[in-house]
Amino acid sequence: YHDIMATGALPKEAPTSTMRRIVGGGGFTETVDNFNGNVKAGKDDEYFKSAEDLLWTVEKGPFYVTKGYNAVLGALGGVNVTEKLEVLDKSDKVLQGLYATGNNLSGISVAAYGNVEGVGLSTALTTGRLAGKYAAEYATK
Repeated sequence: YHDIMATGALPKEAPTSTMRRIVGGGGFTETVDNFNGNVKAGKDDEYFKSAEDLLWTVEKGPFYVTKGYNAVLGALGGVNVTEKLEVLDKSDKVLQGLYATGNNLSGISVAAYGNVEGVGLSTALTTGRLAGKYAAEYATK
């Protein structure tokens, strides 16, 4: 990672040994070896990927390495809303013309809602569309 930051690029045909040095080890070689074995066997007993998802081994480049970070998806708790996504105040009265969507809704980040990148997109898209519809209806009253 630091090499990438210093030079701006990873050599295009970087072998896994170069990637291992950049990533910093920590089980990298074993992880790649296990993954390649799963692909060749067409079976993954570790992460339970289907054979259809085990198409390519990590053996021949080009490979690129980036560093990522975990982040919180949105508000834990959020605001309470009506079934039309209208925001409620502390007394559960509708704040006219104010709507909430996506991760800003109360109850969306509970036990069944995982902190996985992209998992909130369907909620954001669906509630965004619905709130837009209800806001348009409100605006034309």
